[in-house]
Amino acid sequence: MTAETENLMLKILQDMRAELKEFRADVDGRFNEVNERFNEVDAKIAGLTHMTMLLASNMGAHEDRISVLEDAH
Repeated sequence: MTAETENLMLKILQDMRAELKEFRADVDGRFNEVNERFNEVDAKIAGLTHMTMLLASNMGAHEDRISVLEDAH
């Protein structure tokens, strides 16, 4: 190969490496964004689970109170 051909190949490879580096940075940024959103969703699900458990634990007491009121009539 001539020096000119080698220089052209080197330039092409350097350009490809730069483009790949940009692509990786973009993909990493998007993955970070998705991970943050999943963390928010996980936190919201945990909160809803906690509230559901609290409601379910109080249902027995409500059922007892309703039964007492129904029996009174």
